[in-house]
Amino acid sequence: MFMDSDVPMLFGRELYGEPKKIGTSSLWRNDGHMTGTLDRHGRRLIELEADLGEDRGPTTVLGRNFNVKYELAPDASTLTGPPTLMVAEFAQRTSVRRKGPATLRLTGTVHDPLHELEVLELRDAVYVETGMKATCSPVARMDADAFLPLALGRSDFWPALATARLPA
Repeated sequence: MFMDSDVPMLFGRELYGEPKKIGTSSLWRNDGHMTGTLDRHGRRLIELEADLGEDRGPTTVLGRNFNVKYELAPDASTLTGPPTLMVAEFAQRTSVRRKGPATLRLTGTVHDPLHELEVLELRDAVYVETGMKATCSPVARMDADAFLPLALGRSDFWPALATARLPA
């Protein structure tokens, strides 16, 4: 989940356990044709184009998702305690809802390997304008050792971040 600034990134990570990173998203609309992009560290990761149909009118939706809230030890060798499985609910009142056929292009970097995802099927894109009320609560504690590899996978690839050279 890529966010344009630190406030939504920290809010989602710290409170809900969402796997957010900083990225720059852009969206352009020319009547029913929309183009969206996502860039991170100077690299375009996602390009999406869609031809959207007419507005399908307002609706209300209750969405749920599960995330894991955790804290890495300073040396990243373990977690500081058991991770917590969280459930988030999003009560949404959508004022605009349009959908239509889309194209998608994924690229990647060592930190964001989206290019490794195999796109098996393209579905319609959906564009919404919505207001929402979000709530979140803990569901269960998890095993820290079992979750550690997944926790590290949410972060940038640390060996690629190492720029210092140690003396021989």
